[in-house]
Amino acid sequence: KIVGFEVDLVNEIAKRLGKSVEFVNTPFNGLFTAVQSGRIDMAISSITITDKRLESVSFAQPYYDSDQSLTVTATSGTTGLKDMEGKVVGVETGSTGDMWADRNKADYKFGEIRRFEGLSPAMLDLVAGRVDGYISDIPALLYYVK
Repeated sequence: KIVGFEVDLVNEIAKRLGKSVEFVNTPFNGLFTAVQSGRIDMAISSITITDKRLESVSFAQPYYDSDQSLTVTATSGTTGLKDMEGKVVGVETGSTGDMWADRNKADYKFGEIRRFEGLSPAMLDLVAGRVDGYISDIPALLYYVK
């Protein structure tokens, strides 16, 4: 069962409109093309509104503000981005974290940027030591850390 704040929000909107909802789990990188092609009517996720994205899709009024964060394991010894030199950084393909990591790879000397389709496989790789840190939206990362 797909759960979460945004799922609850869409279910409540549908209820008030007298509509039914079907949720289709889609990789983040495919959300925009799925909306544009009409395969889905709307996308819900931690989607940052950017000028480039506004060129192809419309957005609802933002309903929460989120920043990006680096998540590491408690035993890693990493205290910030400066400690990620030469290390593997995970991101979700096409996300704001992906764009930021790509833009800042040289500045922080990341060893590699590894892209994931979804947060769950990334968190499994983080815990298993296959990535050294993961950059994404704070609310989602706080949920997984908890």
